[in-house]
Amino acid sequence: MTTASSKIGGLTRRQEATVAIGAFTAIGDIPRLREDLTQGLEAGLTISEIKEILIQMYAYAGFPRSLNGLGTFMALLEERRANGISDLTGADPTATIAALSALDGAESQLGSHLRIALNTGLTEADLRSLVTVLRTRVGQAPGDRADAALDKVLATAKG
Repeated sequence: MTTASSKIGGLTRRQEATVAIGAFTAIGDIPRLREDLTQGLEAGLTISEIKEILIQMYAYAGFPRSLNGLGTFMALLEERRANGISDLTGADPTATIAALSALDGAESQLGSHLRIALNTGLTEADLRSLVTVLRTRVGQAPGDRADAALDKVLATAKG
């Protein structure tokens, strides 16, 4: 972990935190991950940027490690909110979900991103609204793909 005033080589504090978050997620070192998640927020990483790092770890370190990292991050955010700390939110995953919904044949990835969205703070109602926007502004087929994938994700989660 780095201190708030350190800078290693040409990396910024945000980049240093990104390196540590990725590595500690991959090896499953939750206590050190938690420390560097805090460092990342304090260095100016947004909630969405950190979520994206943790989501990327799914491809490289596997779903359990990625999910553990996300769970650790969500618990840290709750603790910070309870202590009156407001962190920058940044963008959300709806653009990725919309893109995958618009592409025929990307249902598997769409399902994964819908699960991730549910595990990182979006609600079923939020995602149902996204389906409505897809149907009304983009087209019936993308809305139907998103709706079917969401139904499948929710049925799996409940069953």
